[in-house]
Amino acid sequence: MALEFTIVERDEAGRNRRTFVAKNKISVQADLSNNTGHQRAVDFLAKVFLPSGYPSSVTPEHHFLLQDVNQQRSYQILNALQAFCNSLASLLSSRAVLEGFGVGDPSATATDALLLTVVQDVFGRFT
Repeated sequence: MALEFTIVERDEAGRNRRTFVAKNKISVQADLSNNTGHQRAVDFLAKVFLPSGYPSSVTPEHHFLLQDVNQQRSYQILNALQAFCNSLASLLSSRAVLEGFGVGDPSATATDALLLTVVQDVFGRFT
């Protein structure tokens, strides 16, 4: 009597990961023919950075891989523009604060900088 067992290992999304076949003896043979080095790297990155069971566990509106390429491109452009404007505003405000403290002005004193900080804190509490 020949016994044959087939064991299929699946991931959280229900995809076949490995197939084990046992015939007559307790020996296990793994069928990894569809797992190339590239596929293993992609699977590892997906396991690390994507939620468990992806893509079936993610609703379509959050499924970034299914979005239109033009929509992704426009989002990236707007995101880069926002980052540029944010860094520009940060640079200008830092320069204004340093000028307010008297950096670059030979007649400025540490007392002036301290008084300016106190005034800023007082008016900051009112707003």
